[in-house]
Amino acid sequence: MSNLTDILISAQSQSGSHRTDALDLLTSQLHSNPGFFLLNLSKILSNPETNILARQLSGFYLKNTILNSTQDQAISNLWTFLPTDIKSLIKDIVLSVLADESKDLRQVSAQIIASIAKYDIPNHSWPNLLKILIMNAMNIQVVHKETALMTLGYICEEIPQESLTKEEADGILTAIVSGLESSINAVSIIKSSLTALQNSIKFIRINIENPNERKAIFHSLYALCTHPSIEIRSQCMSVISNICYNYYEQIASELVDLGNITYRAIKNDEPKVMINAIEFWNSLADIENERILCKVSYNNYINTAAASLVPILLEKIHIFDNDDDDEWTIHRACSSTLSSIASIVGDPIVEMCYGYISVNIMNSDWKLQKSAILVFGSVLEGPSQNTLSGLIRGSLLTLIPLVYSENIHIRKTAAWCLNKVCQNYKDLPKISAFKDYLEMIKKTLTDTGEVASHTCNIIHQLTEQPNFSTFFYDNDFDTIISQLLQITLNHYDDYYGIAAISVLSSICDKVNNIHRPKLESKLPFFIDLLQSPHESLITASYSILHNLFGKGSLGVVTEEMADKFMSITLNMFKIRGILLHEALETIGALVDCLGRKFIKYLSVLVPALLWAVREEYCPGVCMAAIMCLGDLARALNLDFIDYIPSFIHRFYEILSSSKMELKVKIEAINTLGDFCAIPGIYEKHMRGCMTYIESAAKMSLENVNEEDNPDLFDAIISLRYCIIIFYINLIHGVEIQGLNLIIGNLETMIEFCIRVTDETLRNVVDVHINAMYLVSDLVMSFKDIDRFTFKSQKMTEFVNKCLRSQNNIIRDQAHIIKDTIDKL
Repeated sequence: MSNLTDILISAQSQSGSHRTDALDLLTSQLHSNPGFFLLNLSKILSNPETNILARQLSGFYLKNTILNSTQDQAISNLWTFLPTDIKSLIKDIVLSVLADESKDLRQVSAQIIASIAKYDIPNHSWPNLLKILIMNAMNIQVVHKETALMTLGYICEEIPQESLTKEEADGILTAIVSGLESSINAVSIIKSSLTALQNSIKFIRINIENPNERKAIFHSLYALCTHPSIEIRSQCMSVISNICYNYYEQIASELVDLGNITYRAIKNDEPKVMINAIEFWNSLADIENERILCKVSYNNYINTAAASLVPILLEKIHIFDNDDDDEWTIHRACSSTLSSIASIVGDPIVEMCYGYISVNIMNSDWKLQKSAILVFGSVLEGPSQNTLSGLIRGSLLTLIPLVYSENIHIRKTAAWCLNKVCQNYKDLPKISAFKDYLEMIKKTLTDTGEVASHTCNIIHQLTEQPNFSTFFYDNDFDTIISQLLQITLNHYDDYYGIAAISVLSSICDKVNNIHRPKLESKLPFFIDLLQSPHESLITASYSILHNLFGKGSLGVVTEEMADKFMSITLNMFKIRGILLHEALETIGALVDCLGRKFIKYLSVLVPALLWAVREEYCPGVCMAAIMCLGDLARALNLDFIDYIPSFIHRFYEILSSSKMELKVKIEAINTLGDFCAIPGIYEKHMRGCMTYIESAAKMSLENVNEEDNPDLFDAIISLRYCIIIFYINLIHGVEIQGLNLIIGNLETMIEFCIRVTDETLRNVVDVHINAMYLVSDLVMSFKDIDRFTFKSQKMTEFVNKCLRSQNNIIRDQAHIIKDTIDKL
């Protein structure tokens, strides 16, 4: 026993070697006899003659072992496998510690009990626990009452919602409400009760749905909103907010009282309480915004409250001591809530806030000025474009100079606000003040990190505008690119540098052909960045190179550049880092750019691709490798034919695997189609693939409701599309003599085209159009081999239906098919 005590103390030693040795001994004892080890820990915890630090450590180690905090596979679900008699002894011991003189030991014992309850309450293996705790929570002894409530709180935090019977949940709630109604001096009991109520909210739905019980719960909380303790008032407001968030539909009858209490707190209480009262309305607005987004009915709580709530928020928004981004202040809480309200209220929010903005936007008190700017930016997400137009056109020339203020707080907020303007007002480039806005972009890129990062976000927003490159004169564009490159070099290890290179990536993706050469000239710079130790920079650099390689003009990537890029990237493959899929995607773009010149890298790249397509635990890596193989097949054609057999079997494994994601399978079919397009490859190496393709085709005909499962619907559409393209590539790739090898699949392919274009499947037009191209190819290729299939009644009905299509391409293809068949 004493030996274990010494080991626990040593496990906290400042000496690394002593600590490591002690932890190894603890793990060894745990693994050799877990039941005996945990029992000894509980005995140390309960022994009043043992050093209190060792008792605490034994308790923490006992709790963490039961919960397996270290994710040790050898002790997974250890508690469920221990002998019943050992578990009973441990439970009795830790229950006894709830009466210990030390509050710290009582707390750790409560946590241990909760960790055991996580397993035993759902399994009904500790039937008397809750009865004991509920009885103790009614005890007149403060220590017993407080500790029981604290333990109930920890238990409710750990156990699943369905673990309690209604009787048990009612008993816990009764004990909690009893604690809430303790004498005004029993602060510790009330705080424990509030914590327990916060953790048990998921169990009280039936009580909240009962009007009388709901009223009783809220009545107890309302009383605590005037308690002398700031901590209790603040905690109580947080609990009220959480209940209302979880039971939005049930609180309508309480809204008047809730409004009175929260308004009073916002107007008159201490900042800590005030923030939680503001957050109450923020959480309600979040719910209503979510419901609006999901097109679900909502109760208009925010619309009802807005006219009275907004003035209160505007009255308090200037309250803050500093501008620390890590601190959630009244200032920030008001801004966030105004933004949420604006999203619901829409146009009227402008009138509600305009007076405050106009009075304070040029105020000599910088806190009021900053608050006015913050309000301006906060309310931009809700109003219509027409309303925003009037607000922004009249205010932009006032806002822009503020970003040059000597006060850094004003500059940062103005930059944030101007970013929100760009984000929400789509017609910004059309107004006369836009030239001043562009000038502001150039000047603020060299400001402090936070101001400049907002400017980076502005540029990023502008890249989403049509023809964004035309906004800038050549010199302006050069200046901005140079500044972004300089920021990337000087700030590569912070958010400022990441923002800059992310913007460069977006620019490379959207830039027009006039400005693209300026970026292409920086290719060596971006290739060098791949050697950065910073993962985020490497990722962004690959994204930029992917765009520049993929859209590069002929000869833009020199042999020297390609050699260096491949050398760096292949070296990275050796360590198989997490950035592998970005690298593979960029290699695919380089293949498109170099064409046959890429052949020199195949011998060293293919082994990496062989590894990557076998990567099962990272689907992104596997999918990127599959796509890269497709790029190689398309670019190199017959020069790649000797490498294909090495991958075919793995592709079949992917298509038949129940574990592989559907999006990976879709890419596998796409790449198999690229392989088949190479003349002779199907005849030599891929005759077994049709079994997998036809199986996928059958799956793709599943009728998925887009509203019920939009992601699966999109995936099924993609699967249908890629199967059609596979068949088209197959027909183009087989030699004339190879047609005899797939004649047996002719009817299957035609049947797929007929079924996949059925209106009940709600296909996109592209699927139907390409299905028509496939049928046309089939008719042209097989007309001399099997004319009877094309003259069948089913085929005739299909063509006639397509002749009546409203789509010109489908109708034209149907005419071509009909004319060809008629001549057979």
